[in-house]
Amino acid sequence: MKQTQQLKLTQSLKLTPHMKQGLDLLQLNNIDLQQIIDPILRQNPFLIKKDAPVESVTTLQNEETETTWEDFSISLWSPDQEDRFNFSDPFQDTLKQGLQWELNSCFFSEEDRLIAAFIIDALDDQGYLTESFNNLEHLLKPYLPLISKPTIEEVRQKILAIDPYGLASQNLQEFLLCQLPHIACGESIRKLAAILINDYIDFIAKHDRVSLIKNTSYSSKELNDALELIYQLRPRPWIKTSEPLFISPPDLLLEKHHDKWRVSINDNTLSRVYFDKGYYEKMAAACQNQAFFINAYNEARNLLLNMQRRTQTLLKTAQTIVAYQSAYLSGIDELRPLDLSLLSKQTKLHTSTLSRTIKNKLIATPRGVIALKELLSGTSTNDNELSTHTIQALIKQLISEEPPHAPLSDQSIMEILKSCYQIQIARRTVAKYRSSLGILSASLRKKFPVE
Repeated sequence: MKQTQQLKLTQSLKLTPHMKQGLDLLQLNNIDLQQIIDPILRQNPFLIKKDAPVESVTTLQNEETETTWEDFSISLWSPDQEDRFNFSDPFQDTLKQGLQWELNSCFFSEEDRLIAAFIIDALDDQGYLTESFNNLEHLLKPYLPLISKPTIEEVRQKILAIDPYGLASQNLQEFLLCQLPHIACGESIRKLAAILINDYIDFIAKHDRVSLIKNTSYSSKELNDALELIYQLRPRPWIKTSEPLFISPPDLLLEKHHDKWRVSINDNTLSRVYFDKGYYEKMAAACQNQAFFINAYNEARNLLLNMQRRTQTLLKTAQTIVAYQSAYLSGIDELRPLDLSLLSKQTKLHTSTLSRTIKNKLIATPRGVIALKELLSGTSTNDNELSTHTIQALIKQLISEEPPHAPLSDQSIMEILKSCYQIQIARRTVAKYRSSLGILSASLRKKFPVE
């Protein structure tokens, strides 16, 4: 054995601490980010929160971005919005407290929030609105002299659309109808379920299928599918539990301004951070511990830069998603097909960056507080213009309408989608979507038919 020496030249990419912190902050929601910021604020003398005087905020320019440090704010905070809701205690022991806390973090105006507060206060223990509109109008008159019943109803409709859906319903029928649009099923079954809830609620409550068959023109199979859907719905808007209610606050707020969607950071869940120029200048002239001075300066600079980049990336990504899914957010249409690759082309950001950006982020929309990633719906193929959710709904509808004695195989479903809907997908894709819907295979459905 002979020992030799070799000289090898290699290239490797390593993340600096500054870059690693930027990636870590990007995937955090506002709550987790605030927990990271708080210890740094206590230890770094150059960082101050939003209550700092304006003259102490620095206007030094960064050499790389030519942006003032004053612009490194994480949000568009204004003192008038400071008391919109109390973020310090998100755990709510009662339904009304939890709803007040969530509504204040959503898109209501000051007048809407006042009306919503009275509506929530009028809810009974099950979440139904038992107070009449006349009484609500009388109670609101001293605060809003021009209040009217249509305005109260408009705010109530907004509350109905907030998760959990159907709160402030006036009766069982309205509450069940509020839940139907949010259940994954075929459109024909959804429409039939709505008809049965509107016209035959007494028979449904008594589980009287015989009377339903006699009084309607629908087949036994159609009625069974619709009833199966209805019995999945919750009977009451609110069910008491022993656990306290926890409502996760949204990271983003969505509202319409002059018929255009506008996305903003929820400034009530994240402190605005400044660089204290006055203290920095004093320390620069008198500090004898240069190592501590330089480390604190670099830490402050890196944190503010990374927070600004996180905000810009999050707003850019959310605005692009909202613009693409505008019809869905307005309640007009279903989700359009949108995946990370398509989103990457529109935002000019890498898919890994987008994945970190939408992770654990919530957005308050007219359809309620939802996860940002729920607005993404992948496509089955590059040429297919239907979203995954739409194809899954079609597969579920085809299986619900199949003969019990001759269930459709995955191959048959693939051929029907190809011939009737011009959807090109593989048999294994059909099997994957069917399994994700919790539907048995054709052989098991034939062996264990749904009654």
